[in-house]
Amino acid sequence: MKHISKLFSILLIFLFFSSCKKEAEKSPTIIDTSEYFKCKLNNKDYVDDSRFANYFFGLTKIVSQNDFELFRIDLEKDSLGTFIISESNPDNGMLYIDSNSIVYDAVSGVINVTEFDKSKKILTGTFSGVFKNANNVTINVTEGKFNYLKVSPL
Repeated sequence: MKHISKLFSILLIFLFFSSCKKEAEKSPTIIDTSEYFKCKLNNKDYVDDSRFANYFFGLTKIVSQNDFELFRIDLEKDSLGTFIISESNPDNGMLYIDSNSIVYDAVSGVINVTEFDKSKKILTGTFSGVFKNANNVTINVTEGKFNYLKVSPL
């Protein structure tokens, strides 16, 4: 009986420490709730001063701007998903206006909306693409991300 009691005590101690180890291994997922819109234009950081997003009759629009530049994303839906920019899909688009008021339209690209919560009014996603102006000057947009943008219906 004494051996069973010792064995039971050792088993309880082992279970206690193994459960503590499992608790310690689980780290909480940290969610970035800061609001921003950023990307790289030909490897140069684009930084904005303000941004907004809205949706209307199933369409979504995101606008980001600073004192000298403007960036706009137009989506054919107001939902989660991957949106492709191409000549065959004119309902999705991106536009960049530089500090000299030169307009660059996206000729190809992708926008991935990973969170669109109308009740919390939050919009999050990523984007990239190739933009050209009227003189065929190209800008590559990479590392694009919009996070926790406040979105509202029009």
